[in-house]
Amino acid sequence: MLELFAKHSQIQYMGKPYKDKILGTEIYRLIRQDSMDYESSIIKRHISESIQNKKLDEGKPVILLSDEVLVSYSKVLDKGAVARRIKEVFNPRILFTIRNQFDILKSAYLARGRLLLN
Repeated sequence: MLELFAKHSQIQYMGKPYKDKILGTEIYRLIRQDSMDYESSIIKRHISESIQNKKLDEGKPVILLSDEVLVSYSKVLDKGAVARRIKEVFNPRILFTIRNQFDILKSAYLARGRLLLN
């Protein structure tokens, strides 16, 4: 998908692999940080600074962040909380996920199914 998004004429691609370490760190905090420690204003500021510090191409009006970990069944403990955080931090116009079902089966097997062999 990186190839597709990065080469699209109207998309400024910001997703994995993260070229900006701060952005990657803040995305991880957004999905993993406990609610008692979570500060949306800090994460929002860091992400905004990270995006502003990039030399964005004016001809690419859509900024796209694509990362499966945002909805990962193994990394995200409270998907509802993460959805609210994404809305609060990014205020996305459209957020959608598409995954080829055959690819997800392969990925699930590699992540968990092979453990059954032991």
